[in-house]
Amino acid sequence: MALPPVRGGAGHTARAARADRRPRDGRTLVRPLSPWARPCATTGPRPARSTDSRPSTTETDLMPHTELKRVVERLYATLDSADRPSVGRFFHPDVEVRFGNSAAAHGPQALLRIGGRLRRFATELVHDLRQVFVDVEARTAIAEIDMTYRQASGDLRVPATSVFRFDDDLLITHYHVYIDVSALGVDTATW
Repeated sequence: MALPPVRGGAGHTARAARADRRPRDGRTLVRPLSPWARPCATTGPRPARSTDSRPSTTETDLMPHTELKRVVERLYATLDSADRPSVGRFFHPDVEVRFGNSAAAHGPQALLRIGGRLRRFATELVHDLRQVFVDVEARTAIAEIDMTYRQASGDLRVPATSVFRFDDDLLITHYHVYIDVSALGVDTATW
């Protein structure tokens, strides 16, 4: 009697295991960040779980994942443009900001202070947004980016991850950037 093949055996890759879960109609796959995340209204309702301890949420109560993703995309486009004063319109007035290993700071002045300090080390900052993961129910987005610091001595490219939390009006209430800028000779702990 032959045993069924074991997952994870020879020839098995994580990519092959995910291939059967990709939508076949050309839509972008958004991986939920929590076991309670609900799919977008266009993908249909999620089956009920008896172990789900959170209150049930209907699909109409959730904002589409594309709205959160668009806010993140627009923010980075605005940061990279010459329209820096417009950046504030994306943030809640009491936004919590954290950059690198700095302590959390609040408000638009914290954003300006961080931007000013970064510009001491680089004449230009460019954000290459690689991927955005969205948890609609938690109103959270996580962005993978490559930051390029342009200096007279050359460019420095550094990977980073940003975590965004949103309020009901799609304003960013928490903006945490996890990045290692030690190659610039910068210690963000005192920022």
